Parts: sequence; C-alpha cells; structure tokens
Amino acid sequence: MAVKMFVTDLDGTLLNKEHRISDGNKKAVQEAVDAGVVVTIATGRMYESALPYARELGVDVPIITYNGALIRSAAGKEYFSSYLAEQDCRDILDFCTEMGWYVQLYSDGVLYFAEETPEAQAYEAAAGVRGRSVGRKGLCERCVHAGRDAIDFVLVNSAPISPAMQEFYAAKGAYPVEVDEDALNALGVGFFKADIISETDVLHHDPDKLSRAVMRMIYGLKSNTGMREYYMQDESL
Repeated sequence: MAVKMFVTDLDGTLLNKEHRISDGNKKAVQEAVDAGVVVTIATGRMYESALPYARELGVDVPIITYNGALIRSAAGKEYFSSYLAEQDCRDILDFCTEMGWYVQLYSDGVLYFAEETPEAQAYEAAAGVRGRSVGRKGLCERCVHAGRDAIDFVLVNSAPISPAMQEFYAAKGAYPVEVDEDALNALGVGFFKADIISETDVLHHDPDKLSRAVMRMIYGLKSNTGMREYYMQDESL
C-alpha cells in the first residue's frame, strides 16, 4: 500500500533539543513531498508557534494545532476550530488557581498568563512566541472568545504606492503588504477597497480619505440617512 500522508508531531519528534528541524529531517520531508506524500504537522502548540516550522518545510497544507482545536493551512485558510465554552474556561482557571498551578491561556492567537514566571519564560523560549502578563483578572476576561464572527468587514487600501516611495522604504527593508483576498474570503470576512493613503515624506493613512471611506462603507451597508449625500459626494476620496 502506497503511503499517502505523513503526519508528525513537533516537540520530541520532528524537532531536536534546540527546537530546530535538522537538515536530515528537512531532506526526508522534501523527499516524501517529491514522492507525492502529503506531509503535515499535528501538535499541541498554538498555531502561531507551529506556523514557522510549516513554512520552513515549505508545506502549505492544513496543520493541526492546539491538540486538534484548530486546523488551518500555512496560508491562513481555516478548516476546523473548536473553543472551550466560557464557563468551562472559567471553571478550569478557578481550579488551577486553587491548586496553585501555573496556567496559561490562548485567545485569538495570543499567549496569556497571569504573571511572568519561570514557567512562562520557559514556554515562551520553547514555543518561540512572546506572551502577555495580564494578571488573574485579565485571564478571566479572556475566557470569552470573540469567535469567527468577531470581524465582519475590513477596509483595505486600493491606491498604488509610487515607485519612489517603494524605493524609499525598500532601502529600510520594508515592503508593501499585499492583501490576500482569498484568505479573507476563506475566513468569511467581507472587505471594501478605497484610496486611503497619502504620500509626503512618508506613506501614511490620510485622515480625511479614511473617514470618508469608512462612512461610505457604513452607508453602503445601511439605509440612506440625511448625511449620506455629504459623505458620498466625492467618490475620488
């Protein structure tokens, strides 16, 4: 029977003691991919911690993170997600606090802990992510997960950046960020395009253009009001 898929854990499996992928493992993965085998990752780590390894391997397939609670591709397409109910999260947090155990929480791709303890620092070093110390109350507040529908629409710039300005920023190692429309669509997020930037000695959002674009977006989603004509009067902004 031909092997169609190879799934590997990270810690203690794909990674060495320095939390790196050895050259031998990279070569083995590449040979498997070249042979038509789908290679992916399944880990208890958060997605943001596992993503650099998937990119290092050059595999854009669904990776399994948070012990199966989130399956998302390296490109950002989400296939599955499952979150703890708010009350369950609070009950677990209360129990761990009563037992005097170290506890950390993940919410919307961010690592949180009550305080910067040796345990927190050790996890940050091993996972390659920076956490946030928010106190016991802060952990409780983050038991509420915003969820998939927290963002309905985003506003993105559509105006081109001049070659001179691109050259200016390239000299500083900065480059324009391309809007990934497919990734936004995959997340179920709507988006509006508008010219919202201005160029002076630097590139920045133009407050007037931005405010008009926001109002056009809002009035495009709602029924007409008395102020609609004012905000819609100059479509070039």
